[in-house]
Amino acid sequence: MSPKDRPSGAKPDAPGEFGLGWFTARAIPPRDHDGSVARRVRTTTHVDSQERSNESPNLVLEAANALFSSLDDAEIRRKFAALAVARFADSCLITLNDADGRETVVAVEHYDPRQTRKVKAHKALLTALVKTLPLQTLEREGPIVFEGAAAAWIGARSAIMVPLATTSGECYGRVILCTGESRPAFGASDLEIARMLATCAAVAIANAHTIAEARRTSQRLRLLEKVSEKLFDSLDVTKTFTALAGTIASEMADLVLIVRLADGDSLQTIAAAHRDPAKQAAIEGLNGVRIFQPKTERATVRALRQRKALVREGIDPLDIAASARPYLSTAMPALEPQSSITVPIHSRGKTHGAIIAFTTRSARTYREDDAPIFLEIGRRASIAVENADVFERERHVVETLQDSLLPPSLPVIPGLRFDAVYLANCYDAQVGGDWYDAFQLDDGSIVVSSGDVGGRGPHAAVIMGKIRHLLAIAPLYERDPARILDTIESVLARRYPDAIATAFLGIINPDRTQIRYANAGHPYPLLRRSNDMVELRADGLPLGLRGMSDQTASSELSLTDAKMLIFYTDGLIESTHDVLEGRERLGRLVMTDALLHSHNAARFIKEACLPRPTEDDVAILTIAFDASLRWAFDAENAGAAHDARGAFAAHLRKHSNDHHLIAGAELVFGELVSNVARHAPGPIDIDLDWTGEFPVLHVIDRGPAFDVSTHLPDDILSESGRGLFIIRQFSRRCAVERIEGYGNHVMAELPIRRK
Repeated sequence: MSPKDRPSGAKPDAPGEFGLGWFTARAIPPRDHDGSVARRVRTTTHVDSQERSNESPNLVLEAANALFSSLDDAEIRRKFAALAVARFADSCLITLNDADGRETVVAVEHYDPRQTRKVKAHKALLTALVKTLPLQTLEREGPIVFEGAAAAWIGARSAIMVPLATTSGECYGRVILCTGESRPAFGASDLEIARMLATCAAVAIANAHTIAEARRTSQRLRLLEKVSEKLFDSLDVTKTFTALAGTIASEMADLVLIVRLADGDSLQTIAAAHRDPAKQAAIEGLNGVRIFQPKTERATVRALRQRKALVREGIDPLDIAASARPYLSTAMPALEPQSSITVPIHSRGKTHGAIIAFTTRSARTYREDDAPIFLEIGRRASIAVENADVFERERHVVETLQDSLLPPSLPVIPGLRFDAVYLANCYDAQVGGDWYDAFQLDDGSIVVSSGDVGGRGPHAAVIMGKIRHLLAIAPLYERDPARILDTIESVLARRYPDAIATAFLGIINPDRTQIRYANAGHPYPLLRRSNDMVELRADGLPLGLRGMSDQTASSELSLTDAKMLIFYTDGLIESTHDVLEGRERLGRLVMTDALLHSHNAARFIKEACLPRPTEDDVAILTIAFDASLRWAFDAENAGAAHDARGAFAAHLRKHSNDHHLIAGAELVFGELVSNVARHAPGPIDIDLDWTGEFPVLHVIDRGPAFDVSTHLPDDILSESGRGLFIIRQFSRRCAVERIEGYGNHVMAELPIRRK
């Protein structure tokens, strides 16, 4: 009978009898003199050892064919255990060494599935047995057979322990093979079979590891090649790290965050990417915000300054929720991070930030041996940051020169507010030809201009300076904008015959009721009124080409009900290479109420219209026709918030006798600032507009969308939702305006009347 034919649950043989195995049976019928069978003589010979010895080459060959067909070490272990209990033993146990040298039981198998539970019940005993015999001793002394009491201790008739080692001596663990109810005890010949089987398994595992390591090396080299391409493709850090995060997420992670160290110990996310495109939109809100609680943030920064990789396995979602900012305490655990690697970005003794890569519940877990590739990525990222910093220093020199060519200051005129911003392109460190200007004449008229000289570099900057100089002098003698542009055209034709520049020139009359203007091929400025927007349309060829057409006349536009004038150069609407889309985006922004209440309207337009670095210079000038009270500070700056709240309350007390309502107004102010600090920490603009019957408080942040709740949260002790409810209760009306690509504008009208 072959062991393959043994019945399930066979009982042990009586003492001295053979167990199930291979037998030779013979029957001889002795006959009488007449030839009939007188009786039958039968003999049975136990030849299990002989047959198993004869079968061992076939068994080893079968094992080699089965094990070498797989390149996964877990599958190799399963196949080995299954083959062992089918052809050689009743049960099989396999251990492996981990990266730290700890030996762990990784497989337990029994030929009868109903007995597997019984064998697993002995797992603790088997593990104890493993600990009594160090693997080094087993490697040195070779396979060991356990019989009698030693085998009975682990519930077996006999057992063989053999190292899981290759012929070259590389040992991965050990194999324990046991006989019990259905096989006879192991003999000396079985030791060699067990050793050969274990060697086959070890060689198969070694091959799998070699090929897996080759694949990982290839993957890492491919990743480093892609990383280098992304890192040194641009000198813009934000663009570079956005591309880097996406590359890492596609190759070696599920979620990647890149944070920049700013203002000492604060970590702000500058890039985020997820392997799953469906989740990419959900993590876009992480860009530009601080994701860690202050305590966790400080600890992370201290660790980064040690310049070592931080590997975390088995991340607890509760830990993630506790370490994240309140507005991310739900979103971060929902991404199901399983493990993470954090590597610093540093150069020349300065820590710039970190790369944080996560695997999720559906992916593998990071180990210490994953750290080197991420450290190399961090090292290359550090070089990219250093190159960008060098470029930024060069840009700073250029911008200083550029600033010297722009107005040193803007007019300070009661009832008007001038804001301006100049943004150099992100690809080179050269001065440009864009400009803006505004100044007041002796009679109270205001001259405004903006323009763009073709080309870049010192030559364009010199021409721009000449044009600005002429525009500053000509209005002293001539008040017709079209004639002034024609005069400048003639000067350029003589001194710079190849120069071409677009320009807009406007003169606002002393009582602020009208603007007279002319255009030389420049984008039309915009006038925002209470309920609509108009363009300051005027035709004319650029300077340098005006002589090719008939002279044009100046245009006029009433400034009645004017709220703001916006002048800009073409880089603002061409950043996406779609001028029509750029003009539409600018038009939508100009029609927001937030624009009228931002602390710096020019900066607001720049940040909302240019979410990514621009390829062209941009100049923006705004003139607001109001005199409201404004503050701007970081929402987490408690001192600045306290001072602003005090000035706000003092202004209300000065102009109102409703002192019993001012405390509620202060509460609204405080809750609005606290809401920003909690959900969108960063810059905050506050404007108190009292041009109507009641004062209106405007707060502008850079955070994710939210609604002002009309009800208390279900959990009245919750830290979320109560502040917005309070704001609603102490305001006559309250509304939230979402600013596309920027943040939120909250308006709260307060029930306070003037004296």
